Amino acid sequence: MSVHLATPLVKFQTGLATVGLKETLIGLFRYAQIVAKRKPQLFTLSLKSGASLRFIHPTQTPTMLVVFGDYVDPEYEWIKDVIQPGDLVVDVGAGIGQFAVAAGMLGAGVICYEPVLANADVLAFNLNLNNLGSTIVNAVALSDETGYVSIEKPPSEFLRSHIGELLHGPKDGLTPCSTLDEEFKHGQRIKLLKINTAGGEPQVLRGGLKLLAEQRVEHLILLLSEELVAMLPTLREMGYDFFYYHPKLRGTQALDPERPFEMVWPARHVLGKLR
Repeated sequence: MSVHLATPLVKFQTGLATVGLKETLIGLFRYAQIVAKRKPQLFTLSLKSGASLRFIHPTQTPTMLVVFGDYVDPEYEWIKDVIQPGDLVVDVGAGIGQFAVAAGMLGAGVICYEPVLANADVLAFNLNLNNLGSTIVNAVALSDETGYVSIEKPPSEFLRSHIGELLHGPKDGLTPCSTLDEEFKHGQRIKLLKINTAGGEPQVLRGGLKLLAEQRVEHLILLLSEELVAMLPTLREMGYDFFYYHPKLRGTQALDPERPFEMVWPARHVLGKLR
């Protein structure tokens, strides 16, 4: 199975078409000013949509947001039609809060999971910065077993964390690990579950099969990968249909089960909905 990845050029062209040449040039100048800072520094970015995000350069710099000044990934348009005030949204792999802030500003109650402590600290700050202090931040990893894990954060990578071998029992210096089924075992209903864990999406889903089988999650946003595609038939049997958001048509298109990677970039997330 071949994987069609979004190249930096395609991402740039999409952002350019979204915000226009003038705003892109301003953003490129802004990005150059940030990159010129050789020592780690804190920056606060004000987005055109009204949100503000603080980040540490260079380890947390959200390049697309800095260059284009706002959200350009297509799933952000889709959630405007999905989320209503008072809905429960769960953000697994919340990073510094781009998605959590966007969902919270639509009126959702958001529960975040971010195991990298540096990211979780900035995430909590960004939620307060946008008057979303009621959002819950859990510095916990989610997988298919409970226990404790080691979290490695490679240098010069933006929000790329690797979950090491699962270890059971309390361990100093390790991060607690839970499952979706354990976290939501009391019958809570979730309007939207977003999972972006840089390759760990299948493990997170396997840890929530009971939750999904009981159809207590209405919508899904999942980072696309070959491992995830292998799980889609199981999720379809549970009642989910899958599609992606077409950025040019500004609407959803069904995901072809035979050619799931032939989405229109920059769409890189599979969207799911209960029938």
